[in-house]
Amino acid sequence: MKSKLSVLASVIVSVLAISVVSITPANSVIDLQADINRIVTAINKFDANSAAATSVNSVAQIRVITRNNKAILREIKEANDYFRKDLISAKKLLPSRDTKDSPAYNTIFNLTRGYDQWLIYQNRNQITGERCLSTSGNSYSEYTDCLMMSLSTTLENERLGRIKLEAAWRAWKNWQFKYGYA
Repeated sequence: MKSKLSVLASVIVSVLAISVVSITPANSVIDLQADINRIVTAINKFDANSAAATSVNSVAQIRVITRNNKAILREIKEANDYFRKDLISAKKLLPSRDTKDSPAYNTIFNLTRGYDQWLIYQNRNQITGERCLSTSGNSYSEYTDCLMMSLSTTLENERLGRIKLEAAWRAWKNWQFKYGYA
């Protein structure tokens, strides 16, 4: 089952296909669609890798998933940083207010802020998982006990990590509805 994050990111991809997707300043092409696709692809990898944890039964398998998630989180950060760089480069070409042709610069830029916040809290949960791995040795039971002790913090991190991103998506959806793209 796809996470809420993946589904909403897919909606953003669809709208960017209709909206401002390729901006060409003097010497370069800024492809916001490609930037979003890169983020969505990495998030889908993260979701799939994380979902694999439900069918493991050894610390060795958990170590692989944890190592993969760490790399994928770095990939998401790099993709988001690139998206932000392109948006900043295109700022003068994007409207300051929502228009029929494009959401406002800030509407789009708030997506990068949302991903930043989401990454902060996902990385905190990643550190918790790594700590549990380091203290459990090869005991799967000790690993799961450690995770259970931090479950409330992990769930709170999940909630907090989505606040800005969900607000950015709401603004995006408002633009879609206002101009008939939804």
